[in-house]
Amino acid sequence: MPFMANEKKHLEIDWAYIWSVDFLFDAMKVATFVIGVLLLFLSIFLIPIYLIDQPVFVDKFQNTGVVGDTFGGLTAPIIAFIGAILTFFAFYVQYEANQAQNLNFKIQQFEGIFFEMVRLHRDNVAEIEVNGKRARNAFVELKKDFNFLYRTIKGVDKNAYIIEPIKRIEATYLFFYLGLNYNKEVLEHHLNKIVGEINYYDDAFGKNVSFSKTLISYLPYDVAKQNEIDKEWAEDDFYRPSHRIGLQDQSGFQSQLGHYFRHLFQTVKFVHNSDFLTPNQKYNYVKTLRAQLSTYEQALLFYNSVSTFGKKWELEPEDEHSKLISTYHLIKNLPLKGFTEDIQPDEIYPKVDYELK
Repeated sequence: MPFMANEKKHLEIDWAYIWSVDFLFDAMKVATFVIGVLLLFLSIFLIPIYLIDQPVFVDKFQNTGVVGDTFGGLTAPIIAFIGAILTFFAFYVQYEANQAQNLNFKIQQFEGIFFEMVRLHRDNVAEIEVNGKRARNAFVELKKDFNFLYRTIKGVDKNAYIIEPIKRIEATYLFFYLGLNYNKEVLEHHLNKIVGEINYYDDAFGKNVSFSKTLISYLPYDVAKQNEIDKEWAEDDFYRPSHRIGLQDQSGFQSQLGHYFRHLFQTVKFVHNSDFLTPNQKYNYVKTLRAQLSTYEQALLFYNSVSTFGKKWELEPEDEHSKLISTYHLIKNLPLKGFTEDIQPDEIYPKVDYELK
């Protein structure tokens, strides 16, 4: 894992440099102030000694005991005050050093956990296999399967236009994740929540029917039928049946993607909730994680984040300060046109600084 080692080394050196420079400036400020105070009070201490040696001063105070008492009375409070100031600054410098040391220790602990989580993410990617393709290539297949299923659902809806693109994405991800032959009651429950009030419509025969039930009943048939038709289109790489093995046997990708997205979410949340880091530091760590995501992974992340299973990313966050997609620009490498079907990512996440506009 040379990449991970280099990344970790780079960030650790960077942190040590920043910390040492800040601490050096703080120490210089304290040292300058202390030296100034010492010079001031040293001057006050030396002036009486100088005056005592002057003839005028000696003639006026013939009694050396009086001179000594006067000198002691003048200098004792000054010396005591200087001692108190120096003691305070000694404790202050030690306190600042302890705080800096504690912060550095926290960052070292954090980096150890964070880079281990990034390593586990890479392992999760390597274990995914779809249609005979593994790791990052598997996400290319996953997106093709998603697109195929999306267009099939759009075909079921072509005469009624029941649902808008964002809801169609949600419905597609439901079948994509759980599978076409998942428990029908569960599928219908989630579809009803997605479609909402426009669930019922009049079909071609004037009969009032449920779009959710229609989709659940006809989608497996339509997918199988489309697979048969597409066998004639073997020259079209996108529509080759080999790209849809997962859909042909009606299974979903929950077993492949469930752990992947849970771990990815927890990794970003781990950084986001580390309060000892500044916002810029958090962004740089998540940027390291984002660099591991291919464009196809970001597309699947986008679909997941608008679905029932992933709205905690931003659309239904745990709190208003946990809008993770926009805060860390997690999908910034997505093209805005044509890559995510009928919907553009910036329509949902306008605050993301997209690279390809």
